Amino acid sequence: MDGTLTQPSFADEVWHECLPKLRAEKMGISLDEARRLCEREYDEVGDQRREWYDLGYWIKRFGLEVKREEIFLKCADKVRLYPEVREVLEKLHRQYQLIIYTNAPRDFAEFQLKTAGIADLFQRIYSSLDDFGEVKRKESFSSILSELGISAQQMVHVGDHPIFDFEVPRSLNIRAYLIDREGKLQGEHIIHNLLELEDKL
Repeated sequence: MDGTLTQPSFADEVWHECLPKLRAEKMGISLDEARRLCEREYDEVGDQRREWYDLGYWIKRFGLEVKREEIFLKCADKVRLYPEVREVLEKLHRQYQLIIYTNAPRDFAEFQLKTAGIADLFQRIYSSLDDFGEVKRKESFSSILSELGISAQQMVHVGDHPIFDFEVPRSLNIRAYLIDREGKLQGEHIIHNLLELEDKL
C-alpha cells in the first residue's frame, strides 16, 4: 500500500514528525535530537521485524501517553494518493477482485484508505502484522490464496519492497511486479506507476 497506492507523506509525518515531536515534549529535548533518537531506534529494529511496522509498539517503547487514533488524526491531512491511483483502481475494480496485503497494521491501512476515499474498492485488507504476526512470508501468501480459493497463477501482486513484494510472492509462482516510482530500475517485472500495471494486465 505505502509507496504503491499512497505517497510516503502520511507515513513520514507519523514516524519522522509526530512521534519525534511527542518524544521531544516528553523528554524536554530539541526536535532534532528527538528525531535522531527515533531514527536510531528504528534502525536498531529494522524493517525485517514486525515491530518496525507496529505503531503501538513504538508508542509503548517511547513511553508516550497517546492513542494511535490521535496520531492518525494529527497526520490526516498528509494522506495522499499517487496521481493515477484512483482512476486505475476504479477500472481494475470493475474487472478484478482487489485486496490489500500490507506489512502495516490494519488500522494504519484502513485509516489511509478511508481518508483517501478508496476503501470501498477493496474486498479485503490483510495486515501481515495483525493477521499473521510477522512480515510478509511465503506462508502468509499461501494462507491468503487458500482463503480466497485461488491458485498462485490467479494472483497478481504489486508492491515497492524488493523482498516482501517481489521475491517472496514470486517464490510461490505468483505473478509479481515491483513498482519503482523513482524510475531507477528497468525490466520485465518492473513498473513505474499503476498505468503500466493496467497495460500488463
